[in-house]
Amino acid sequence: MKRSEIKKLTYTVRLIYPWFYLDMSDYERNMIDSAWMHTLKDYEYKLANAALIICLKNDKVGCPPSPGKVKATIEELIEKGEQA
Repeated sequence: MKRSEIKKLTYTVRLIYPWFYLDMSDYERNMIDSAWMHTLKDYEYKLANAALIICLKNDKVGCPPSPGKVKATIEELIEKGEQA
């Protein structure tokens, strides 16, 4: 996945959970993007986006999903043969 695609994912998360990212500096946001990049770089954007949507739909506590949670959801989709 390209960095620009990772930024689309993290931007989506920031739009949905703005209060979580409110006081973060540009440096901190870039570090978050890097963490997502390192975690999800081997997957296609379409699949990662589908997994992110699932995570967002299943959120019951109001906290943004971690890249690890998105990766676990991707793996579940792959196991089920539901690749986007």
